[in-house]
Amino acid sequence: MADSISNYIVEIQDSVNDLLAETGSPVQAFTKYVLEAMCEKANLGEAEACYAVIRNDSNDNVMGEINGYAISLSGETISLFYTIYEPTEDDTPFSVPSDQYNKAVTRLQGYYNAAVSGRCNEMEPSAEDYKICKYIYENEEDITNVRLFVITNGTIKANLKTPKQRINHKAVQFLSWDINRLYTNLHSAMDHLSVDIDLYDDDDYKFKIPFIEMSSDVEKYQTYIAMLPGEFLFNLYENFNTDLLQSNVRFFKGKKGCNKGIFETLKTKPHRFLAYNNGITATAKGVLAEYNEDNQTGLLKFIENFQILNGGQTTASIYYAKKENPDIDLSTVYVQMKLIVLQENTEEIHPLITRYSNTQTSVLQSDYSTNNPFNQKLQELSRTIVVPDLSHSGNVTHWYYERVSGQYDQDANRFKSKLEKEKFKSENPSTQKFDKCELGKVYTTWTQHPEVAINGPQKCYKEFIEKKKDEIPDNIFFENFVAMLMVYRFMDKKNPVFTEYHQIKAQMCLYTLAMLYHVTNGNLSLYKIWQNQGLSEKLKAFINELSKQLYEKLKADQPDTTTFRDYCKSPKTWEATKKYTFNLDLASIADDMKSVGEDTARKKAEKAITDKERKTVEKMSAAFWDGLSKINNTELFNEPECKTMSEITQMLVASKQLTLVQVFEGLQILKKFDESELVKEDVIAKSNIRVNRKEKDSATLFKRIQKLTDEDWGKIKLAAGRACDESDSKIVKKIATQKDRSKLTFKQLTVVCRALDQINEKFKDQMKKTY
Repeated sequence: MADSISNYIVEIQDSVNDLLAETGSPVQAFTKYVLEAMCEKANLGEAEACYAVIRNDSNDNVMGEINGYAISLSGETISLFYTIYEPTEDDTPFSVPSDQYNKAVTRLQGYYNAAVSGRCNEMEPSAEDYKICKYIYENEEDITNVRLFVITNGTIKANLKTPKQRINHKAVQFLSWDINRLYTNLHSAMDHLSVDIDLYDDDDYKFKIPFIEMSSDVEKYQTYIAMLPGEFLFNLYENFNTDLLQSNVRFFKGKKGCNKGIFETLKTKPHRFLAYNNGITATAKGVLAEYNEDNQTGLLKFIENFQILNGGQTTASIYYAKKENPDIDLSTVYVQMKLIVLQENTEEIHPLITRYSNTQTSVLQSDYSTNNPFNQKLQELSRTIVVPDLSHSGNVTHWYYERVSGQYDQDANRFKSKLEKEKFKSENPSTQKFDKCELGKVYTTWTQHPEVAINGPQKCYKEFIEKKKDEIPDNIFFENFVAMLMVYRFMDKKNPVFTEYHQIKAQMCLYTLAMLYHVTNGNLSLYKIWQNQGLSEKLKAFINELSKQLYEKLKADQPDTTTFRDYCKSPKTWEATKKYTFNLDLASIADDMKSVGEDTARKKAEKAITDKERKTVEKMSAAFWDGLSKINNTELFNEPECKTMSEITQMLVASKQLTLVQVFEGLQILKKFDESELVKEDVIAKSNIRVNRKEKDSATLFKRIQKLTDEDWGKIKLAAGRACDESDSKIVKKIATQKDRSKLTFKQLTVVCRALDQINEKFKDQMKKTY
């Protein structure tokens, strides 16, 4: 690992140098790098690199100091950051002295306490830290957790004495992110920080928790059934808060619904909690236990990377009920837990456990966004679409989509030889890597919502994926997005015009990107940027000039009572900005605009690809998909895949067109089928679909509609809207208005006859004749 740390130190130094012009100091550059890199994994919420000092009234002593802050999505957790950064001449990390660490913690606590006392009332609203100082002052009663981080590019000893807590009536955590912890978390495929529970030595968790263990003979995982004391869960949530719930699709939503019942039970009959509550489902990376002689029962002693998948509401409700009513006795409260320790197939099984343990209420598909079809397809495209070879050297490269944080390093480390690793990195250069946060931020901005993108990567991505949950990206989407990304990175990476904006560079990059689309009426050719793998010099000059003029207008309109960042977050600001007029030479970028018929040609080519994929799934026949769904092979096909097979079967039997999601999922299933030893004929033999339904060959169907008069078609057109689903109704109405109905496709004939059956059934008592 020593070599890896040495390389990481150099990587950090490069990142700090890149951010130096924007932030103004190496310390703040390092702070910004860490907050952006760790924001999602640490569930920080809205994080901001911001240097601030609060002094006493005589201005001769420092009361508090921070280098950054974050407000959780729930608003109940405040994180303050103090940075210890030293540029290194070699690749060896320095050790942080204990007195420097203690000073850092003292400054952090001092800042919080000064903010609580109302120091924001003495500050200018445009001050960098005005927002956090004011938030702490105005929301002090609602803040339940304060997390104090010391971040450094050095090392911090693990056995440093716990600092004395000077913040009253709050759950305070003292956390250290040194070079070792940063490396471990940022080069891990986990999308959250590891929550480790020590039942040996940690006073908060010294409970005797008995268990029963069951191991699977088919897949490598263990299940532990245990009873958790209410006090244990209270301490756990107080210390880790929503870090426990990164895999849970629901965070705490107040004393409503089932939570109201939980609060009531805890107050009036806490001893019945175990009888009333469904318990929690959790996962872990590993467990240490003290076993009894039977080797299947014992006491839990250590849990590594504990995550609650179902039961977040229960855990949070116990915590908030006790906080609100200190008289509640948790000593008689117990919650049953199913703890699953996954050793293989983690990426596949983990989201499925989440899904099936959360079936009691509706859960949005976007809650499982990492593994949803949109993200899976985008990853597939990023591994298969080859970047245009401008040098004609024959080299193959891709734009690598990191669907899960740390995935790039994990993929590279799968190769054992140095030569194979170098080949992977040459085909997937790190400069051509992007992640979910960049995806959400850049696409949302380009599609005219920079005010949303400014709200932080987590919130922006969640809004993005919610809109895309029922879509499947195609080649056009991928190529266009990469082009958007290249435009954004031109502004964001070492562009002297944008580095002059210093701490408001992020807002100017986003607003300029959105305005570029607006002033070109969406006619800038992203395809040309993709084909050239870069921007023309004239387009670069145009963007820089646009940004300068935009900055002058925004600064002129910015009120003195708000920061530039908050001003740009307002939807009203963006609406007003779109009305600006600029003195720009649009003729200079004529060659960068779309060619005549460019969109049509691309869509035609993409449709051919999509149609080919759809035919691949459809030609296997309904009998095949029905038979495949009946294959009792859980190692090969999981339950969601069997459900997809059934859906495809139903669509084919009804002669309906498969959705893009069904086509994509069907193709993934066919890949598994092709790699298996299953035989197509044997699969079809398992199906119940035979020629046992009504004869509906084309001649019979056509003979039926030949009998219909124009008057009949008029009635059918009206009745279809009430008797049929929307897709069939549209087809029937379109056919009803045609003069010549002699050349209908077999699919159209099938739809019309199915509609006639449904109309006859629905209106059998109201119509003079049947069709």
